[in-house]
Amino acid sequence: MTQPNVASAGASPAPHPLSGVLLDEECGTTVRQVIGMLLARAEEADFAIARVRLGAIDLAHAELCNVRRCRVLLGRLDVQSLAAAPDSHTTAMAALLDFLRSGRIEVRSAGASTWHSDFSVFRGLPADRVLPEGRACLIGAHSFWSPQPSEGPAFTCVLGSPGATARAARRFEQLWRDAYDVLPVLLQTVSLAAEHDSFTPARYA
Repeated sequence: MTQPNVASAGASPAPHPLSGVLLDEECGTTVRQVIGMLLARAEEADFAIARVRLGAIDLAHAELCNVRRCRVLLGRLDVQSLAAAPDSHTTAMAALLDFLRSGRIEVRSAGASTWHSDFSVFRGLPADRVLPEGRACLIGAHSFWSPQPSEGPAFTCVLGSPGATARAARRFEQLWRDAYDVLPVLLQTVSLAAEHDSFTPARYA
């Protein structure tokens, strides 16, 4: 996370990139960009996503190589979205497959548990005036697609206050406890996708 620059003595510091961020489909910064930036700098990350669209995940190796532990809690895995993925998505599938095999990620299905809205928590970020404890959380839409697949505005709020991040982390732990492991299933699905240049949803059903 870049530190504010001071151009000259007495100059006002540049705005922090995560200061008071409210994202929607009309702003210049996308949810995808913010998640990538946070993942690249965090030591740990937790995600609670009701619907994970495999066809939209396009994280690069550079965004995944530093995080030591990542936990993903999902309500539904959308394999059909692979059919809408561009040809270039094979590179993203390869990066995701490497990450799934790294031993640094855990994936669980929530089963009957539900939540609203989606949220994520990032720990081990560089501490500064906006993130005093080196933690941040995102609350709201976590879509990687642009425009986001919704009929109206989809908002995502970025919070860095200790109280907000601690509460989000506590609620994640409550959901995580009752979930069950689906990493082997996801690994098999992504392995099949990475082996083919075109994605046929029936192949992974």
